[in-house]
Parts: sequence; structure tokens; C-alpha cells
Amino acid sequence: MNLFEITRAIVLAIGWPFLIFGSIIVLYKQIVFNRKFGRPILAKIMLTAITGWLITMYSLGISATLLMFENLIMGVKVILPIFLIWCATMIILIAIIKRWNDEVLKRQR
Repeated sequence: MNLFEITRAIVLAIGWPFLIFGSIIVLYKQIVFNRKFGRPILAKIMLTAITGWLITMYSLGISATLLMFENLIMGVKVILPIFLIWCATMIILIAIIKRWNDEVLKRQR
């Protein structure tokens, strides 16, 4: 295996589980928030926004995976920086959603 194949394997081994488990966490937190918050209009807007975000992330994941298998060298060179930025934004998004949900629920009481 060369460096590009190893990098592709690492990106796929980390990326897909992180996307799946991150999606589950984000959706779970959103559903819990919707039940506690009790305002159906805002809850629907937030759920729609998160669903749209997840659809775009899965689309990006599928496209990235296909590109890395279609053209290994170009795929890794293009996808690796995008993947690193995506990982950082996913972590930030989960932290922001947790803080925002906690803050809104505190003010609701």
C-alpha cells in the first residue's frame, strides 16, 4: 500500500463512522430539544435545517468516497483538506447545539 491508499483508508475509516454517529447524536439532541421546548414551529424549522445539513453531509461523503476510488491521487489531495475541515466543523456543531439547547431550555423555565 502506498501513502495515498493508506490516507484513503484512514479517511474512510474515520469519516463514515464519525458521520453516522455524529448524525445520530445531532438528531437525538434535536429530538430531545423539540420535546422539551414545546414550540412546534421553531422545532420544525430547526429539524428541517439539521435534516438539510445531514443530507448535504451524506452527499459530500458519498461523492468524496467515489472520487477517492475513481482517482486515488487526485481524490486524496482534494478530499483530505475538506475532510479535516468537516471534522472540525462537526465537532464545533455538536458543541454549539448542546450549548444552545441548554441555554434555550434554561431561559424557557
